[in-house]
Amino acid sequence: QETVYLDWGFIPGRLTIALWPGEFAKLIASANNDPHALDAARMWRATTSAHPGLKPWTLLTYALLHGSWTHVGLNCVWIFAFGPPLARRFGPIRFFLFFAATAICGSLLHWLTAMMDFTPLIGASASASGFMAGAARFIFQPGAPLGPRALARGTGRAATLIEVLTDRRALIFIGVWLVTNILFGAGARVLGASDAPVAWIAHI
Repeated sequence: QETVYLDWGFIPGRLTIALWPGEFAKLIASANNDPHALDAARMWRATTSAHPGLKPWTLLTYALLHGSWTHVGLNCVWIFAFGPPLARRFGPIRFFLFFAATAICGSLLHWLTAMMDFTPLIGASASASGFMAGAARFIFQPGAPLGPRALARGTGRAATLIEVLTDRRALIFIGVWLVTNILFGAGARVLGASDAPVAWIAHI
């Protein structure tokens, strides 16, 4: 299981060092004086020293891994709620391409905010969040009020981004999601909801 996480999970620091090897020298040089750098160097030894290299596939494959059945279940709930209407609109190929694109965007944004973090990122939360964003483009349109029937139909014209960002219902929907994500994402460990850090930036 550990080998699968390390070979197929996304480790931001591994990508950084593969692209800019000099960053590793800076990390080691700082480890003698900086406790945070020392912790990062220890995480590098635990997760990356035996699994080095670019591993570009991990930008996507991390989304297929999860840390527990609870983790799987939570993501399945969100995907089951917002995935089907998108799948009906897109068809299977574009739907899976959308899943891949949102997963990759999530890992890249996480990388930009934690470039020397050596903790493996796993889970489909970024894609589940992408499905919610995609659904927001049409579930508030005329003839498609928010509700199970509207989500099941998944038909009608999708709103433009300008229309979404000026629709009060859509803004409330997005706002509630942002607050919930920050509260239970950024504060998950403080609230005791998770033993590991939650990559909530990837969800956004």
